[in-house]
Amino acid sequence: MAETYGVGTEVIIARSPLVTPGPSTCDLWRTLMYRAGENPDTSQWGPAALHYLNRAYWALCRGGGEWEEGLHEEWPWLRKVPPGVLVLEPERSTADGGSVAQVQRGSSTIGVSVAPPVSCLGWQFRVTSRPGGDIFRVISHAPGHSTLILDAPYTGETQTAAAYWLRQFDYPLATDLLHLIAPVHTDRIDQQRTGEIRLTSDATLAEQWPRDAWASGVPSQCALVGVNSTPAAGVPTLQTTSFGQTILRFNRCANAQTGPVRVEYAYTFLPPLLTQTTGVCDEVPLCPPTQRWTLVDLALYLLYFDKSDTRADGAVLFGKNGLRAAQRESRHQMAVAGQAIGRVSPRGRRHERAPGTRGPWYRS
Repeated sequence: MAETYGVGTEVIIARSPLVTPGPSTCDLWRTLMYRAGENPDTSQWGPAALHYLNRAYWALCRGGGEWEEGLHEEWPWLRKVPPGVLVLEPERSTADGGSVAQVQRGSSTIGVSVAPPVSCLGWQFRVTSRPGGDIFRVISHAPGHSTLILDAPYTGETQTAAAYWLRQFDYPLATDLLHLIAPVHTDRIDQQRTGEIRLTSDATLAEQWPRDAWASGVPSQCALVGVNSTPAAGVPTLQTTSFGQTILRFNRCANAQTGPVRVEYAYTFLPPLLTQTTGVCDEVPLCPPTQRWTLVDLALYLLYFDKSDTRADGAVLFGKNGLRAAQRESRHQMAVAGQAIGRVSPRGRRHERAPGTRGPWYRS
C-alpha cells in the first residue's frame, strides 16, 4: 500500500519512534498523510493535515481536556524559561515632581505642566487638591506629551493648577501566556514582606481600589482582570495599546521612594504553530519526543472524521491512550522531584582508622 501512494515502507520505518526518538514536524506530517492513505507530495489534504496537527498540538498544550474529559495537566515542559518580567512605573504626582494639572469640567482633555517621559495609557488620574474627586482612566497618551485624554468628561471643578497623581496599576503580560503561576516575585523585601506578591481574585482586589495614599508603594497583591479587548480611543497620533494581552492588576503603585520596581512572574506558554512540511525540516514540537506521535493519532482522527472514514473512532482511542500515558509520566516526574532521584552526590566511602592508631574512625 505504501508503494501505491509513492511512500516507501523503509521511509516510514525510518521515521518510526523506535528509530527516531525526536521526529520533526515534517516527519509527523508525512506519517499522518501516509496513515490516512494520502500521497504527501500530491494530495489536496496536505494543508488540512497540518492544521489538524496544530489543533492536536495546542489541545495537548492546554492540558488535553479537549480530547479526554477530566484531563487537565500543567506540563512542566511548558514552563517559560526565563520567566516574564515587568517593571512597575512609579507614580507621577504634584508631591513628587511639582507638576500641576489643568482640568476643565465637562472636558476629557487635560494638561500637565511636566510631561511624563513614559506613556500613561491605562493609568489612573485623580485631582488631589480637593478631596473626594472621581478617579479617571487615561485612554490616550504618548511619551513626552503633556496632553492626556480621559475615559470620561472631567466631573470636578475647573482648575488651572490642580494637584494630582497619575498611577499605573494594570500591566499587560507576555503575548504567549497560557497560565500564570502564582506567586509573583519581587526583590523588594522588608521586615513584613517576603518578596512574594500574592495572586488573588479581581473581586478581592476591587475592595482595595486605589483611593488613598496607602495605594502607593511596593505591591503585596495582584489579580488577573481580563484581556485588553478595546483598542485605545482618542487622538490617533497619541495611541499606544496592548490590545489582546492579558492584564495583571496590582494593589499598589510604585512611588518616588521605591523608584521603578522589577517584578518577575512564572508562567506556562502557548508555543507557536507548526509550519514546516517540506524543505529543511528542522522544526520540532515543543512536547517531549515520546508524546509527539500522539499528535499524529489525534490529528488522524480529525482527518478521518472530515473524510467520513469509519476508522476515526479507532484513531482517537490511540490518541487518548497517548494522553493518559503522558499524564502518568508527568505526574511520576513531579512525584519524584522532591526525592533523591537525580541528585548528584559523592560515592559513599568506608570508614577506616588512622594508620597505626586506635583512634576514632575517619573517612578516607
